Amino acid sequence: MGMLKSISISNYILIDELDIEFDKSLNVITGETGAGKSILINAIDIVLGGKCSKDMIKTGADKAIIELTANITNENASNILKYNEIELDNNEIVISREITQTSSKFRINGTLVNLSLIKEIRNYILDIHSQHQSYTFMQPKYHIKLLDSYAKSTCGDLLEEYSKENLVLAGYRDESKKIEGENIIPFYIDFAKPETIQPAIEKIKKHYTVDTIINCAGCVVAGPIQNISIDELHRQFDVNVFAPLEFSKGILPNKIINISSMSSFGIYPFIAPYCASKRCLDILFNLWGLESGTTGVKVVSLKLGSVATPIWSKSIKENQQVLEISKDKYKKETDYLVKNALKNETKGIPVQKVVDKVVKIDKLKNPKPSYTFGLDAKITEIFSHFPQGFINFVIKNKLNNMK
Repeated sequence: MGMLKSISISNYILIDELDIEFDKSLNVITGETGAGKSILINAIDIVLGGKCSKDMIKTGADKAIIELTANITNENASNILKYNEIELDNNEIVISREITQTSSKFRINGTLVNLSLIKEIRNYILDIHSQHQSYTFMQPKYHIKLLDSYAKSTCGDLLEEYSKENLVLAGYRDESKKIEGENIIPFYIDFAKPETIQPAIEKIKKHYTVDTIINCAGCVVAGPIQNISIDELHRQFDVNVFAPLEFSKGILPNKIINISSMSSFGIYPFIAPYCASKRCLDILFNLWGLESGTTGVKVVSLKLGSVATPIWSKSIKENQQVLEISKDKYKKETDYLVKNALKNETKGIPVQKVVDKVVKIDKLKNPKPSYTFGLDAKITEIFSHFPQGFINFVIKNKLNNMK
């Protein structure tokens, strides 16, 4: 629990200058209705990120300044400040807000900061309860969720959902798409660049203990195997298997939820590298979970059917070169692949249903090691249990009927 030490208010509403120091024991502020008790409480809310307006500046003044000093005893709060390169002096934090006619600026220990950091820190300072409302400013975030990617697809919606009740460490690989907000701490990582993995691990472990990793990152290498280069096969496994495994081993959370795919059942030609990578991911992580025993990391594979996200168009674009050079021999097959991908982008499982499923699994104390989600995924799973000769016969017939 943080302890409020003092508050200083200047040119705020009716207040010219006010300095109050608080004792370590119980402090009581009393007064008649209209004496200004609510103004004081509101000032604390405002310096900790509450809404304000230029009307709060005292008449005749150019600006209002509110400054709050508190002791920080919560380890997570200290880590957040260190992560943002703000040093504490004897666990003391000074938060100030300057309100002018045209702007509002926050500072922590003299360093200019944004609103999202203020709102994150206020969760660890104090509780305020007034007659008609309750501001909860001290809610320790025991559950830290880590999303290794939050591209505007499944993980983008997961980020929004998780940040409502958890502290979320959100991986990004494009600076222009970095998202900051309340309960969201972005960090840079790119699974296509192995050199970014260890620095991310070290930075996170220095400040946080992660409860759950939701592994959303991945890419799709598609086309006839004969036309796919070995370098592309390496890229498929580097991004979908080796990078998430290295990252997860380094963080060592309590639980890992891998956003896998029905492709893990391995029956889809022309996306063979993707099928193999998802199967490999599931096998390695599942056996890692078994080796960890009952006290180790819990691993869950969520094998999704087709989900309505932009990843389908992105995958077509990334594999355009191989698909083009394959048209002489595989025109109908590649045309079908593209057509089916575009259909899935709008006709697949709604993203919100996937988000709800992930959140539900994460809340389970003892989740199953594998879940299959979506009608197409369940049909694929059943079909994959037939003898391989029968599976090949059915698929060959389907491919022959395209010609």
